[in-house]
Amino acid sequence: MPRITWAVMPWKPTCNPPNIEKASQLNNPGKQTQRDQLQALLRKGFEELTRGRIREAGECCRQALKIMPDLVEGHFLVGLIVWVANY
Repeated sequence: MPRITWAVMPWKPTCNPPNIEKASQLNNPGKQTQRDQLQALLRKGFEELTRGRIREAGECCRQALKIMPDLVEGHFLVGLIVWVANY
């Protein structure tokens, strides 16, 4: 299994995933919680992937994309998971 490094990812996996702008632009106060939840899921997914836990990373993606199906960062993480799994 390859180790994901800075050269492969557009940001370091130890850093927070990029902000989820689309969710943060929603005006509903309840959406703030949704944005936080999405960020936490993506962060956990990246952490699991860097540890080689592909199934756990995939589960984080599934949950995030269930909340917001057009979440670009979630689809990016799916691509990384597929790449790592097929390496």
